[in-house]
Amino acid sequence: MRLHLKHITPFLLLTASRGIYGFAIPTREANTNSTGSTTKVLVLGGGVAGVIAARTLHEQGIDDFVVVEARDELGGRLQSTLFGKYVVELGANWVQGTQTGNGPINPIWTLAQKHGLETHISDFYGSLRTFDETGEVDFVDVYNEAVDNFDSYVNYAGDRLSKELVDLTARSMYDYIGKKPRTAHEMGAEYMNFDWEYAQTPLQSSGIATARNSNLTFEPEAGGFSDVDMMSIDQRGFKTFIQQEAESFLQPEQLRLNTLVNNVEWSDSGVKAIFSDGSSISADYAICTFSVGVLKNNDVTFIPDFPDYKVEAIASMTMGTYTKIFLQFPQKFWFDTEVGNLILPFIKPISNSILNHGCAHTHSLDFTQILNVDDIRSGKALIRTALCQDQESSL
Repeated sequence: MRLHLKHITPFLLLTASRGIYGFAIPTREANTNSTGSTTKVLVLGGGVAGVIAARTLHEQGIDDFVVVEARDELGGRLQSTLFGKYVVELGANWVQGTQTGNGPINPIWTLAQKHGLETHISDFYGSLRTFDETGEVDFVDVYNEAVDNFDSYVNYAGDRLSKELVDLTARSMYDYIGKKPRTAHEMGAEYMNFDWEYAQTPLQSSGIATARNSNLTFEPEAGGFSDVDMMSIDQRGFKTFIQQEAESFLQPEQLRLNTLVNNVEWSDSGVKAIFSDGSSISADYAICTFSVGVLKNNDVTFIPDFPDYKVEAIASMTMGTYTKIFLQFPQKFWFDTEVGNLILPFIKPISNSILNHGCAHTHSLDFTQILNVDDIRSGKALIRTALCQDQESSL
């Protein structure tokens, strides 16, 4: 079935989502002698959604398009940088859910395999050591219970959905089925299982939407891929898979990097994007792949504004925020398990998680720090730290 542009809306909104290795395709300069140019389709944003939108147009025989990206390379939130001798990920880092048997395959995993991305399985719950203020204490059973509690919550969310009952927060659903964390160990276990995974607290999260997201990612029997998390340790950067995919079809004249969109004017007759340097591109159609964060912060002015139902949808979503901190040491001093979780019940419980992924060139860990219960529930403190051992350093 071919794609006929005359049957689609002039403006399509797709809300989806620097490094060492640049994009190989030369690009047309952002500044041109003329104040404007024209094309059939304008793709706003060069992240995964933008590149795949452009690829889809190409596959349907539509090559009169231009991809506009504000940064100096394609990839969106796939951003890597050199840290010491190694490339580390500043943004996205995992392929969550791969494939089970002959079931549906995660399209990101398809691209990762196609372009030879080097990955490592993250065994978050199968290789775990736990600590509190007294030292190492085995309360892995509490974490296993937190996993069971999440499964019970997901089942309850599905029951509410099947009965067409109103949505509740995930916190309300947890509480309704009697799964309320009370001890520091229980709070830390729930935090790692929910807040750390979704970058939002249960109180901030839709019960039904979160459950559906989990099912469609990790549960093959519910239409998902698998419960496997593959962490990118590729020294070309995680972004490699989408940059190489773009390189396979994108032509120089179809890409503008370093081009910041200020305004987008749209109507039934077409679309015009106006850039920060004063130049512009007019098109018959536009596909907007800006992230929810860009749309919520009004970084780009749309004239006229979106219809009310789109404004409401954007307003109802939030962008989860992770902060990564990378530290490098001359020698390894930490444990060999994938995960270490530390709960320190001071005035208010403090929880720290360390995840060791055993990378090929470094020992890479994530460190999640919760300052106190208020920060747990406000989502203010979600810090990931990678501890890297330089294996060539002298001890």
